[in-house]
Formats: sequence, structure tokens, C-alpha cells
Amino acid sequence: MDQIKKDFAVKELRMQALNFVLLTASLGLGVWYIGCLYMVFIIVPLFFLPILLQVFSQMHRFSEEFQCCSERMQEQVSAQYREKHPIYRVAYGELHLLESCILSRNKRRLLFLPLQDIRGVRIGIRLLGTKRIPVLHFFMKDGKKIKLDFDCTNNYEEDSQRIRCWLEDHLGAEKLERTMS
Repeated sequence: MDQIKKDFAVKELRMQALNFVLLTASLGLGVWYIGCLYMVFIIVPLFFLPILLQVFSQMHRFSEEFQCCSERMQEQVSAQYREKHPIYRVAYGELHLLESCILSRNKRRLLFLPLQDIRGVRIGIRLLGTKRIPVLHFFMKDGKKIKLDFDCTNNYEEDSQRIRCWLEDHLGAEKLERTMS
């Protein structure tokens, strides 16, 4: 579990690093022009603090969900995560397909979806300009609905087909539903 949380934190912070550098540079130039350079040391941490808080709150939420599983399941997931497994790009993150669950870093969220808790999956399409981007809607047994958008810059068509086949193999065809949304 620690490796999963560490990977999430590193990748999220790396994703925000360029934004942070550009923000710091633009604020620094503005403050330097005004003549209050010391303000950069006050303002910049105020912009970085919400990002850190979000990353740590997602890691805490993931830990709480993960602790609800049995110790056997926790050990299985940790071992499966360390082994080679399929990883696919989704919008703002990635999707890890493990034997017992699905882990996803998506839109600054760390999602833990045990396969036995998934009631059904709807595979839909959303239009982005002239592209038809696949979307996964997971329906959980506790009533939650989770939406995962694919990344439209990579091999999203091939990836969505592979993920659909993986879901069909691991969940069964009766839990999959194809729609146009």
C-alpha cells in the first residue's frame, strides 16, 4: 500500500511541478516589477499548499478504503501492484488492472475498485471535437458511480478495447454494458 501511495504522490506532484514553476516565475516577475520581492516567499506557498493538501487527503481516503479490506486482500493487492501488470493512460492519470482490483489515478483522485464490489460497467462514448473518446462508468455495490475518461492523445481506441476485454474476462460479459453517451 505504501508503494501505491508513494507512486500516486510522486506522479501528482510531478504533474503539478510545471504549473508551480510557471506560477512562481510569473508571480516573481510581477512582484519584482513592483519592488516587493519578499512577497514571493509568502504568496507562492499559499498556491502550493492546496495542491499538497489535496494529494494528502486523497492518500488518506485511499488508506481508509484499503484498510476496510481483509489483510489477505491488502497483501494480494500490494503484491500484484509490485508485479508486472497492465497500465493504461486515462485522462489526467493511469489505470492499473490487477487480478483482484482496479487502481486508478484519475483527475487527482486515487481510486481503489475491488472487483467483487463492482456491480456493473457501462462503456460509453463522449465526443471531443471530431474524436469519439471512450468513457467507463463503474457502478459499485454501495451505490457509488465512478466515471473514468480516456486520454485522447494516446492509443485510446486500442487501450479501450484491451480494457473492455480485460473487464469481460475478469468480471464477466453480463456485467458489461455498451452504450452511446
